[in-house]
Amino acid sequence: MERKKLIKITSAITGLLVLGGLAYYYFYGGGDKAINDLFGGLPIPGTRRITITPPTPPKLPKTREELEREQKLIQIVSKPIISPALSQDGTKILYYAKAGGNLEAVGLDGKNEEKLSTITILGLLEALWQNPDKEAAILTYIESGTAKRFISSTATSGVIFLPASVTTTGWSPDGKEIAYFINQKESFNLTITDDKAQKPAVVYATPIPDFNIFWTSKDKILLASRPSGAAPGILFYYDRTKKTFNKIFTESYGLTILPSPDAQNMLFAGTNSSGKNLKLYFSKIDGSDSQEIETQTLPEKCVFKKDGSSIFCAVPKNITLFGILPDDWYMGTGFFQDRFVQIDTANSQSGNISIKEVYTEKNFDAFNLFLSQDNQFLFFQDKNDETLWRLKL
Repeated sequence: MERKKLIKITSAITGLLVLGGLAYYYFYGGGDKAINDLFGGLPIPGTRRITITPPTPPKLPKTREELEREQKLIQIVSKPIISPALSQDGTKILYYAKAGGNLEAVGLDGKNEEKLSTITILGLLEALWQNPDKEAAILTYIESGTAKRFISSTATSGVIFLPASVTTTGWSPDGKEIAYFINQKESFNLTITDDKAQKPAVVYATPIPDFNIFWTSKDKILLASRPSGAAPGILFYYDRTKKTFNKIFTESYGLTILPSPDAQNMLFAGTNSSGKNLKLYFSKIDGSDSQEIETQTLPEKCVFKKDGSSIFCAVPKNITLFGILPDDWYMGTGFFQDRFVQIDTANSQSGNISIKEVYTEKNFDAFNLFLSQDNQFLFFQDKNDETLWRLKL
C-alpha cells in the first residue's frame, strides 16, 4: 500500500511539473506554440493540435511630444507643382500642377484639393501672381526652345499674350499695372502697361539684358541684373514721379535681393569675384545702413513677415560644397541641405540682429517660401522634387 501511495504521489508531482513546463513554453517561449511541437511532431493519443497565441499588448497612446513632432512638419502637396501662393483670404494655397499646367488649390492642411481650371499648359516654368488678390497670373512657358508669356485669369479661361520678345515681367503692388523689359534690336526697353497689357509706354532703355523687376511701391521699381558669381551685378531704382534712375549697387558679384513687403528694407547677398564667400546683408531699400547677418544663404530662400519685423530663411548646411554661387544652385549642379532659422530685425537700427533656430531635423532644399496670414505656418517647396511642405512655427 505504501508503495502504491508513493507511486501516485510521484506521478502527481511529475504531472504538475509537465503542465507547468507546457504553460511556460506557451506563454513565454515566443511565437505561436502547439502541443505537438513539444514532442517533435509525434502523435499523442487522445490529443488534437491546439494553437495558443499570446495576447497582443495594448498600443500605448502617443505622447504629447510625439504628436507635436508629427504636426510640426507635414507634406501639403506630394506631386511637383509650380509657383504656390496663399489665396487672398488666406484659407487655401493656389498653384499650377507641373504635369499639364492645370490651376489647382488645396487647404492649408493639405486636404480638400480641387482643380480650378482644365487648361493644359505644356512646358510651364513660372506663374507670377497678380497683387494682391491673385485674380490673374503671368505665365511663362517654353515652346520650341523659346520662353513665351501670357496673362491668365483665375476666374475665366481667357488669356492675353505678351509680346514675344519680352524678357522679364513684374506686377505693380496694387495689381493694376505691369512692367516688362522687351528686346527691341540692340536695346532693352522698360515698358509699363495696364493690367490687360494695353497702353504700353517705354520709360527707360538700356543695352544691358536680363534685368529682374521688383516693383516695391507705387512710384519705385527696383531693377537688378541677373545674379551671377562669375560676373559683376548692378542694382538701381526707377522713380516714376521724378522719372530718374538711381544706382544702389554696382560691380557686385553674385548680387541677389529680396525687398520687404512694406518696401522699407531688403535682404541682399553677394560673393567675391570667384563666386565664393557668400555674405548676407540687411539694409534700407536704398542700400543704406547695411548690416551683415551672421549666416550664409540666398535671399531667394527667405521670406519676410508682413510687418517686416523678422525674416524666416532656409540656410544651407553644405554651402561650402558649391563652386560658384548662386550659379551652381540655379543650374541644379547640386542640392542644398537646409536648416530653418528666424532672423529678428526689429532692433536692427541699434545694430542688434538676432538669429534663432527653427527646424533642423530633416534636410530640404527650400525655395518659394511664404507664410500663413497668422504667421503660424511656413510653407515652402523642396527643390529636390518640387513638392510643397508646411512647417509649424
